[in-house]
Amino acid sequence: PVKLSESNIHTNPPGISGSLIEGRQYYDLFVFGVKCDGVYVNVDTSTNKGTVCATPTINTTTGALSSATTGAAIKYTTDGSDPRYSPTAKTGTTSDVTASGAVIKAFAYKNADGFYPSAVAAATMA
Repeated sequence: PVKLSESNIHTNPPGISGSLIEGRQYYDLFVFGVKCDGVYVNVDTSTNKGTVCATPTINTTTGALSSATTGAAIKYTTDGSDPRYSPTAKTGTTSDVTASGAVIKAFAYKNADGFYPSAVAAATMA
């Protein structure tokens, strides 16, 4: 959807032979969760303008979740859904499901300026 749309036609502006059309369009932008893996963001960490949280590690024996990013929270799912968009996602450092064969998916995030969410990690419990 278009949020802002402006356009003007200037007839005989100085220095131009003919009409000049000028305009501005501002759009909303969103991506469906099922399509998000096709969207990539380049974060320039060398200039300290952004840090991508470390992808969580999942212990397949205990269900423990951890991230090397200090202060990052971890969201996870145990139903195979994407934890970034799932209404069943839980926040914590230990999965509540440790049954053999259960699939755990997790990502790390930090609610602070300059931090971006990690990639999604997936593991099957042993």
